[in-house]
Amino acid sequence: MEAMQFPGGEGGGVRPRRPLLIALALVVLLGLPAAGLTLTVLDRAVEPNGTVVVPIAVADAADLGGVDLVLVYDPAVLRFESASPGSLAARSRVSSSESGPGRIAIAVASPRSVTGTGPFLALTFAAVGPAGARSPITLDSVRAGTVDGDAVPVRVANGTVSVGGSGRTPLSPFAAVGALAVAATSFRTVRRSLRCGWSSLHRYHR
Repeated sequence: MEAMQFPGGEGGGVRPRRPLLIALALVVLLGLPAAGLTLTVLDRAVEPNGTVVVPIAVADAADLGGVDLVLVYDPAVLRFESASPGSLAARSRVSSSESGPGRIAIAVASPRSVTGTGPFLALTFAAVGPAGARSPITLDSVRAGTVDGDAVPVRVANGTVSVGGSGRTPLSPFAAVGALAVAATSFRTVRRSLRCGWSSLHRYHR
């Protein structure tokens, strides 16, 4: 019986198929969670001619040593006043400089590593636009690094400042439904208590 021949040249070895190896590598890479952090700009509302503080929260920071970014906003609606560290980065040094209309370059450097989730930056704006105006608050050209200088991937969730509100963040549809549900439950509880009290008073007078 003749020996079975396999492709791959002399020696009968099996030559690895490149597409199969690439597919296996993709499976391994896609199965690994992407490391990095997330910066989230919280929505805020401000009265006309008022001042508002816009927090930037960080999530999943690990040994973070610094962040550079460009803050972009509508200068017809807001005027940038200052940037200061949040409580999670309380020891950090924050510098800011205008790089163009509605663009502020911000650098955050921490002498100690920042780890965890919480308030990272506080941006102060003055409202200069009319009631009903809105300005996106966008974080552009974001770069982050560890205390050892290694680059850290960054995800960004931008926010909005609305002029003419009550100064509070408007309720999302889900939050509004939740608030209505709580109010309805409270109303039913109060009505039940009043009904029980009336019944007790009626029995007492009888």
